[in-house]
Amino acid sequence: PAQAQGRGAVELGLDGGIGLLMYDDIETIFGSFDPDNIVTIGLPVQSFRVGFYLSDQVELEPSLSLILLSGGGDTIHQLGLGTDLLIHFGSAPRGTAPFASFGMGILNADAGSGGSTQVHVNGGFGVKIPTGDRSAFRLQGVVQRDFENDDLFGAWQVGARFGFSFFTR
Repeated sequence: PAQAQGRGAVELGLDGGIGLLMYDDIETIFGSFDPDNIVTIGLPVQSFRVGFYLSDQVELEPSLSLILLSGGGDTIHQLGLGTDLLIHFGSAPRGTAPFASFGMGILNADAGSGGSTQVHVNGGFGVKIPTGDRSAFRLQGVVQRDFENDDLFGAWQVGARFGFSFFTR
């Protein structure tokens, strides 16, 4: 994909993922409460992304995710919007392309009784492995911090994202 990457190029991608969500301890008038950790699985697709190459090494990548959870008569909608900045470490023709990512985003969750928005920051390392002249398999390890608000608990997330990228040139 290195030939496809470069200033003015666009990368379209679909990602799945798996992660561990670890909530912060919660202080109550009855003492400290430690909610259970949650394993998250987003398959086959948990997000859509569009990367804009600002230079051969720098890419700005907005993303969108939509999650619908339903069970026991309850339904929860989650809409996620984020932007990552990717720094590419290599540009060997037709070779793998390691990168670092740094970003932030928001998650709006609504269970039917009014929604709440939570802000997060994230960072990670990954690699793009060519699968064709204009495509690549992408694997990325990510750490994310979800900030507490009045309705949602703070948490750390550690996980892996994997997906496919398609380049416009």
